Amino acid sequence: MNNINNDIAPTLPDINHPKQNLNCIARIDDILQRECQNKISAPALVELLKSKYQIVCTLDQLKYRLKKLNLHTYQHAQQSDTKKNEIMGQIKSCHTRGLQKKEVVPYIQCVCDVPEFTKNKLKTLCKEMGLNW
Repeated sequence: MNNINNDIAPTLPDINHPKQNLNCIARIDDILQRECQNKISAPALVELLKSKYQIVCTLDQLKYRLKKLNLHTYQHAQQSDTKKNEIMGQIKSCHTRGLQKKEVVPYIQCVCDVPEFTKNKLKTLCKEMGLNW
């Protein structure tokens, strides 16, 4: 009574396709939100989906869904922490050198290559570092 089809994990239809079965997508999104809380890397998540949930997808498909959901795998989180540390280091350096607060935002945007850096983010990071400007 061995059915060959039972031995093969069902492949996930193209999850990038807009007309995909919405229940399937919703189930996958729930799984991704739950699993991304466990500080897992993207390649490990692909394997986990295959082994634990019998969902087969490519790394590109996974990254696409994660981006749509604004979720980050562990590697991405580490990169953003590194960038944050770089920015905080530059802020301390600016403070030590006596730069005016208004000069810091454009400096950080340029030096750290973060055009989205704002005065509010500067204020938040200064508070986090205990810097009074």
